[in-house]
Amino acid sequence: MTTQANEWMTVAEACRYLRITRATLYRWSRRGVIRLHHLGPRSTRVSAEDIRKLSNSESGPDVWAAMSHDAFAKDWANAEDAVYDNWRELYGVQQG
Repeated sequence: MTTQANEWMTVAEACRYLRITRATLYRWSRRGVIRLHHLGPRSTRVSAEDIRKLSNSESGPDVWAAMSHDAFAKDWANAEDAVYDNWRELYGVQQG
């Protein structure tokens, strides 16, 4: 990605670059992970600089791990899915 500090990416471009879905990008926006800029009723852009910061190799792995853990906990931490709390035991997967 060759961009200037003031360049913008479309939602589709940002998703492709980060290898995430639109739903994930919008969820991250609601959580304050990344800021979306609404330029009109049907035009949303993401700062290329914000994308670079998010995908920075130094902070990237920790940021990605924390976000994936939060998403997993939110999606699976409920009474209906409690049966999966011991999935390692159910499927014979050893921790480590």
